[in-house]
Amino acid sequence: MKYVRLCTHTYAYVCRLLCEHFAATSRTAGFLDLPPDLLQLIISSDDILDCDEALVFEAASRWLQHHRTQQQQEQQREEMDAMEAREAMEAQCTGFLQLVRFPLMDSGYLSDVVKPHALMAHPQRLSLLLEAFEHHALLACGRAGVSSVRTRRRRLSCAFSQQSVLDGHEDAVSALVVVRDYLVSGSWDSTIKVRALCCAIEHACLPAPRLSLITHNTRCGPWPPGPACAPYQTTPAASALCVCAGTS
Repeated sequence: MKYVRLCTHTYAYVCRLLCEHFAATSRTAGFLDLPPDLLQLIISSDDILDCDEALVFEAASRWLQHHRTQQQQEQQREEMDAMEAREAMEAQCTGFLQLVRFPLMDSGYLSDVVKPHALMAHPQRLSLLLEAFEHHALLACGRAGVSSVRTRRRRLSCAFSQQSVLDGHEDAVSALVVVRDYLVSGSWDSTIKVRALCCAIEHACLPAPRLSLITHNTRCGPWPPGPACAPYQTTPAASALCVCAGTS
């Protein structure tokens, strides 16, 4: 029982790390050696942290193509029934790709990359692509879009596109930039706020966007800092307003 609990704890820890660092770990050679049940759990998770849905698709397709090659080699060595083995591979491929949230991808990426991909040449997988295009078409008409598990946004991921999300919302969208250990945010015509990433405590709130931001790390003592400790900086607020073209 103790061994089972330890394995369960380790398994959960590995899953959490892979979700938190998915973009980096999915590009490693070791990612291709993950067992199917673990990969399925990861790509179905809402907690993938540092990438958008296109990277999830690319990671899943790399894993599937790698294992498809391995299975074909095993089939030749063991003289397995070709039809049965192919059906098993196709079912596994469809099962994995059903977990990818295609409607959250940019429509240009869907058309240019996903649609011509070799793994999508299957009726069940083409239906996933049709669902994604239908979702985009409904949203373009001002409707709610398709109701599906694949249209639910991952809780911590970002969806990026080449177009700015500020179109039509310039007065409402906040700017965001990370400057060293500080998170600087604000709108084009209102206050700018500075928070330390380590403790999420607001350090400054300036009403004028063109004033300079003076930030100070409180871990190094009270303001002003001494000559031996200079974790502060003066940053022109206007230049710090870097727009993040993504939605969380």
